[in-house]
Amino acid sequence: MINKSGPVQMTDRIAQYAVIVYQMIAVLAMMAMPFWAIRFFQQPFIGVFVEHTMVTNGVGPDADSKGWPLYAQGLRFGNQLTSLSLLDANKNPVETIQPKRFRDVETLLQGHVPGELISATFRTEQGQTITYIVPLNSFPAADQTRFFYLPYLIGVVYLAVSLWIFGLRRSETAGRAFSVFASSVAIVVGGLLDLYTTNHLTYLWVAAVPMVGAPTTPRWSAKR
Repeated sequence: MINKSGPVQMTDRIAQYAVIVYQMIAVLAMMAMPFWAIRFFQQPFIGVFVEHTMVTNGVGPDADSKGWPLYAQGLRFGNQLTSLSLLDANKNPVETIQPKRFRDVETLLQGHVPGELISATFRTEQGQTITYIVPLNSFPAADQTRFFYLPYLIGVVYLAVSLWIFGLRRSETAGRAFSVFASSVAIVVGGLLDLYTTNHLTYLWVAAVPMVGAPTTPRWSAKR
């Protein structure tokens, strides 16, 4: 066996610690995701996905948009939510906000139920302002599976593989590279719903995406 020099051993040790830290971040993120998802499922759904900039991302149901009242109005990519109001039975505003983040929307909807009316104002890419009056809805069960349960399960599998490979190959560059890759995949697919809705992990998700696309070492190095 070839003994590694002191600087090489130190570099390997630092690399291992860095991967451990990244994996722990992934583990904590994956533990938090179900709580955020369940809270989102329990509150009324405005009927369209808006990301952290309050801009619609164009993602919606495969076919039936019955549970997506704003999406059913034709809202696709690039429309920024500028105002959201709760309406009474006569369609008069009861409470109005100019949301800057999804937490503002959550606070407004707290304690309200599907069936109540909202007024949502969007600024289009052309600078026009359009207001829609639609009922709140429950987030459809089929879309819960599509946007959270299935991706999250895939993410858990990737995270488990990441931890397993790191335990076996942590002293090898290829093993560490694959562990980072698999942890990144877990964050990207598991955090899909959060990216589209609650936006807690947007920056972590963005940081993980390049590591999913980055090539890992193509060959496992053999111990000598």
